Amino acid sequence: MLKVALTGGIGSGKTTVSRIFEHIYHIPIYSADEHAKLLMEQDENIKSQLLDIMGNESYMNQQLNRPYLANILFHNIEIKTKIDNLVHTAVIHDYLQWSEQPLNVPYYLHEAALVFEAKMEHLFDKIIVVYSPMEIKIQRLLKKGMTLNDIRARMNAQIPDEEKIKKADFIITNNEQESLIEQVIVIHKQLNNCPDIH
Repeated sequence: MLKVALTGGIGSGKTTVSRIFEHIYHIPIYSADEHAKLLMEQDENIKSQLLDIMGNESYMNQQLNRPYLANILFHNIEIKTKIDNLVHTAVIHDYLQWSEQPLNVPYYLHEAALVFEAKMEHLFDKIIVVYSPMEIKIQRLLKKGMTLNDIRARMNAQIPDEEKIKKADFIITNNEQESLIEQVIVIHKQLNNCPDIH
C-alpha cells in the first residue's frame, strides 16, 4: 500500500480534492488539520503545553479558542515555531499509528498543508500538490471571512507554490476551469499501477 501525501497552499482546495478521492474511490484520508485540532482539544499533555505557551485564553469552555490562537500564531514567529514543533510532532506520531492499520486499498492520502514545511516528505512514496492561482486563492479565503492581512500572513508562513510543484510527483490544477474529477481519475490510475514500495 502506497503512502501518498496531498498538499498545497492555503486556499488551494486540498480538502475538495481529497473528498473526490474518498467519494469516488473510497480512499482513506488522514486529515492532518482535523487530527491536529482533535489532539489540541483532547490530549492533556498538548493542552497543558499550549496553556503554558499561549495562556488561559487558549481554551474557552474546554474548547480550543481558534481565533485567538490564529491571531497570535500568524503574527508572532517565535510562538508559532514553538506551537508548530509541538503540534507537528504529535500529528506525525498520530499519523504513523493511523498508517499502520490494515487497509485493503492500493494507497491512502495524508492531507496536510505543511508537508514540506514540516519536513515530512520522507514519510511518503508519492506527493500530490494541489495548485491554484493566487488571485483565486485570495478570493476563496476572503469569502470565508479572512482578512487580506491574515491571508498574507498565512501564505508567508508556507513554502511558495513554485517550490512545492518542483517537488511534486503529481500536480492537480484547481483553477475553476479544468475538471478536478478528470485529474483525480488520471492520478488514481497511475497510483493504482504503482508497485507497492513497502
